Amino acid sequence: MDWHIVRGVGGVLTGMVGMNDMKTVFRVTGQATGANFHLDGYEVGGTRSGALNGQLQTDGRLAMTFGGLPVGAACQGKTVYIKFRSPADYGGQGGTSGG
Repeated sequence: MDWHIVRGVGGVLTGMVGMNDMKTVFRVTGQATGANFHLDGYEVGGTRSGALNGQLQTDGRLAMTFGGLPVGAACQGKTVYIKFRSPADYGGQGGTSGG
């Protein structure tokens, strides 16, 4: 999977999730509240949808759980952990405070 999610003003999240060597792409939108977030996704050029619930862990990883997928989908209910990076990690401004 390839991820690109941006946190904007007021905790608004937008981005995309690509799967199968980018053959399948979902546009995602949602909201972050503190360390928790929710994203709804819709397949670009398709009919599938899904959702992600997540939380920024104290060790700096994002824990994301897939839901809202069709019955029997391989990712349904699975949790993935992704190392989180913010502009502050690279010497820029920003981070979890939205700076």
